[in-house]
Amino acid sequence: MQNVALNCRHIVVFSESMLQFFKQLMSEDLGSVAETSLPPVSIIPQGISISSLQRDLHVEELGDADDEAPGHCGAYFVIVGRIRPVKNCCSVLEPFRQWKLEQCDEARLSQVQLLFVGDIEDSKYGEEFQARVQDMPDVHQLRGVGHRQALRIMHQSLGLINCSLSEGQSNSVLEAMSLGVPTIVSAVPGNTDLVKHLETGFVFGNDEQLIRCLSLVASEIKADQALVQSVTESAKLFVQRSHDIDAELKAYVELIEDCVR
Repeated sequence: MQNVALNCRHIVVFSESMLQFFKQLMSEDLGSVAETSLPPVSIIPQGISISSLQRDLHVEELGDADDEAPGHCGAYFVIVGRIRPVKNCCSVLEPFRQWKLEQCDEARLSQVQLLFVGDIEDSKYGEEFQARVQDMPDVHQLRGVGHRQALRIMHQSLGLINCSLSEGQSNSVLEAMSLGVPTIVSAVPGNTDLVKHLETGFVFGNDEQLIRCLSLVASEIKADQALVQSVTESAKLFVQRSHDIDAELKAYVELIEDCVR
């Protein structure tokens, strides 16, 4: 990484936390000369086109999310992304099972499903994942789903879960936030750059915290529903303000123009 960084004209990171992590790595490699020997570094957040999302979401020929989701799925939480180790998909299964057991007296919540949208990318991890879910009738996987269909499925879910071990700035998290879908994310830097617990989403660092997040997002208690509504509205505003696609494109154009001068 040191050689690559030293030979770059310019370096781009998504956030301040990534910038500090990069500087720490370079300081460990280069020592006191890191500040003077590295090229310029810019922070350019990941952008999404909210207008395009809304357009894709309402294309009439797409039909309902139920056309894509299993017919018996009903209410569900969704995880979007290819099945591979860094996505840590298996880690959600046991806390989800425990949460469902706690809801056995609640008719609506006892029927909630967990839906994985994405193909298997890592065959070994995929085998482990499939072995774990084959005896879990309330867990489903959808393969070969296009982006528009994934948006519809996400939009009609109870919430999006991101359980990754490592993240940059997840498109699916940004999309969910912009669409008013509650986001429940693992406490890793790429996620917590976007999601602040009880402000723009819900963050968990262990199984117990994930179970509490699931309970809060799915709750029918009015105070809980009001909190979730407030959080999702704040998330929408955050994405509009800080992750606009036009601002991202403008920043890259200016960066390229500067590099070729």
